[in-house]
Amino acid sequence: MNWHRSSSIQLVISDLNEIAADVYRHRIRPAFRKGGNGAFDASQGGAKYVLPARLSFNIRATFEITDLSADRVSLKAISREDSSCCVTASIDARGRLADIAVPEKSSLLAQRSEIKKDVSHSAAGSGKTHPAIFFDDTP
Repeated sequence: MNWHRSSSIQLVISDLNEIAADVYRHRIRPAFRKGGNGAFDASQGGAKYVLPARLSFNIRATFEITDLSADRVSLKAISREDSSCCVTASIDARGRLADIAVPEKSSLLAQRSEIKKDVSHSAAGSGKTHPAIFFDDTP
């Protein structure tokens, strides 16, 4: 999976949304059912949220909790192919992803091939060329 493609990053954000749903379910679950009792940490008498093994990694990334408080959980997704490439996000008290930070757009665009000009698309005798379809030759 190439993280230099926006579709790959969208899949990782989808994975983070799945984690956000699990985190929120924990928050609203009462303490007697091993939930957070209204908090992500143990501050309300419930259990502290721990990322389950089934959500801690997949084919695209490894996920980890970087910060945990009563009303916010911060996450980091690290590429399994390139450990320098990561997506960070936080989950608010309502279970929504916020503060999503993805690799810089300039680094994403640097990996793409240039737009190729094709003279076969020019109007007869005009000499003007139009950009052909954008090809992404990255594997």
